[in-house]
Amino acid sequence: MAAPQIDSERLLGALGLAGALLAGALLGMGQTGLFFLILLALLTFSLLAFALSKAAVHPEKVGFWILGLAVLAVPWSGIRITGFASLADMLLVVALPFVAYSLITRRIRIRLPNWLIVGAALLALSVILTELAPKDLVVTAVPQDTGNFIYENTGGSNLQMGARLMLALVVFPLFGVFLVRNWGQVSTLTTLWTAGVSISCAVALADAFLGTGLQEMFGTSDLVEGAFGAQNYGHIGADVRYVGLAFHPVALSLSVAMVIPVLVTRMNSRRGVAIYSPLLVLVLGASYLSGSRTGVVLLIATIVLFLLLRPRSRKPILWIVAILLGIAFVATWLDLSVLPERFTTASISDSDTERWQRINEGISNALARPFYGYGFEVSRHAHNTLLQLLSSGGFMALFGFLSVIFVYIRTGIRLESRIFDKSVGQDVVACALALIIFLVAGTFSNAIFDRYIYVPALIIMAAYALNQFEGNKQGKGKAGVRHQ
Repeated sequence: MAAPQIDSERLLGALGLAGALLAGALLGMGQTGLFFLILLALLTFSLLAFALSKAAVHPEKVGFWILGLAVLAVPWSGIRITGFASLADMLLVVALPFVAYSLITRRIRIRLPNWLIVGAALLALSVILTELAPKDLVVTAVPQDTGNFIYENTGGSNLQMGARLMLALVVFPLFGVFLVRNWGQVSTLTTLWTAGVSISCAVALADAFLGTGLQEMFGTSDLVEGAFGAQNYGHIGADVRYVGLAFHPVALSLSVAMVIPVLVTRMNSRRGVAIYSPLLVLVLGASYLSGSRTGVVLLIATIVLFLLLRPRSRKPILWIVAILLGIAFVATWLDLSVLPERFTTASISDSDTERWQRINEGISNALARPFYGYGFEVSRHAHNTLLQLLSSGGFMALFGFLSVIFVYIRTGIRLESRIFDKSVGQDVVACALALIIFLVAGTFSNAIFDRYIYVPALIIMAAYALNQFEGNKQGKGKAGVRHQ
């Protein structure tokens, strides 16, 4: 079935209908406070968009660079402006009026992937059904953990967490559709993403070897209170876990694992090797300092992915192996264990026991209530993405989420042969590989709400929209678009 043809006028109409349905649902559930908050936000952004159209000479360029700054700052999830809002969150809020301006003034004509629409609709429907489902039918209670640190208490209500997932998974990537105008900007966003991860990694290494204290200076209050052994940062050999500018060591290692495909694909020339091999050393060193076993598994998965899917990148893979051997040599020379202490102590057994306990609980709860879950407020309990979604919203949530992710991956891989600029095409494919690595991480992690995960999806959707624009303007097979 052909994908629907959508222009800005129809999209505005669809958004109006969706807004009316959402308003009715919120009022029907008694969420009047949330309804008026959303209404106020829409009015504010509409006024800002109108003001921009009158005051700014090139608002689309301003919007792109605000988005670029947000992409740069997304890996810095530990930098909080207020409460649970990060620096990137604030920049994305500032970018919203520019998205509205582009939607209103720019005639956008793209064929949206059917499964993206279906997946997003199923996910949203699962949130609503879970909200309406009787809570007293829970067979096996799923406890909501509390702790002493911010990262242990990042939950919310079913509607809040469901909306947060929709914003990160669907809305955030669409920013690229509205604010990116040319192929050079796609490459720029990719570069800014790698720069953001690299800066976070540089902060971790600076703290480890120079004792700069930058992590505690810019990070959350968790570090000041001693999370991850922060009181011993800068002491070589101490049992600590570095976070860079992220809020958690696993977030740092996952960011590194997802950005490695971009670094590797850009090492396709002498100039590329000269620029990106030092960055590869930097990010691998930071992943080592994070003390995350997730990073080790994902690095192995990355090597396997490239050997299977990108045989032309075997030379950069050899660079990764050489860098790892170099890191091991330096660690030995500094009288450090090649593996962090956390990998060789009893804490591994404790961590594994807790992880398997949560997985078993997730399985029993999913089997007890497979069609609609217990609510997205308990999503972070299961240490597995599949169980997390099943426990939250049942099969509908799982199918919707995977539909959207696989659309991004499939689109990124197929775009390579359609983009005339080979370097941009390679970046887009690298972003698709990054999302595959995220899915691999989902077998033993519970990160689905955080925006840093979906930067590759934003880049893919920006390239997809540009491909559609050029096809509409100049016909198939012209102006930078090649048929397979």
